[in-house]
Amino acid sequence: MRTSRPVLVTAAAFAVALGACEEPDTYLSLAMFEDVALADAAPDVEDTTPDAPDTTPDVPLDVGDGSGGGDVVECPAIAPSGDYLCALSANVAREKPLYLLIDFTLDAGTLTAVAQPVEIDILESGDPNPNRRLPAGGTLPTLDVPFGEDGSFELAWNDVTIVGAANPLTFRDIGGSFILTGRFYDDNIAYGTMGGEVTSPTTVPLGGSKFACQRTDDAPSLDPVYHDDSAAAAVVPCP
Repeated sequence: MRTSRPVLVTAAAFAVALGACEEPDTYLSLAMFEDVALADAAPDVEDTTPDAPDTTPDVPLDVGDGSGGGDVVECPAIAPSGDYLCALSANVAREKPLYLLIDFTLDAGTLTAVAQPVEIDILESGDPNPNRRLPAGGTLPTLDVPFGEDGSFELAWNDVTIVGAANPLTFRDIGGSFILTGRFYDDNIAYGTMGGEVTSPTTVPLGGSKFACQRTDDAPSLDPVYHDDSAAAAVVPCP
């Protein structure tokens, strides 16, 4: 039998290593390595046996057509009403949203929004705020806007001031324009993007920011709070 030098060298090393524990059977060790070397050198044989034909009949996927033949997700007409805690998450600090408690009513295709800023969750000292999500300052101007059949809407508050007790970033009064463009995905959840800019005490563009609104009867205890569309999207039944 012809054995390549690398295999013999490896076999000899292995035999020496075994000698540290007990007297080796050198011939047995070499025979074992010859078998391994031959097995490694043997070419792979490709299995050319043809696969059995697939005789499963083609059955069209039943996605449902409303006739009872499949599961159909019904998305009823959306009619927001009541109080919603809306988290406005600036692009610079998504986890520190400014909260508005908005009273929504819908009448003949017009959505009315009465927005009240509420106090922050965490005080500037880092302590929990005992007055969290209670009214802070006056309400923003009432808006009456078109409401789309798909739940879409846009709210624009221009040149408004929000008091420092509602500002989770600088804890100071801020002035500016806040434009919410979004959609109600059911009666309980709305989300979308926020534009506009903070103009006082400094200028901060709000493009790329997001918001989410949840209907609630108890804003201070609402948990979890969806800070933007990435979280709210996971809970809506109708995309």
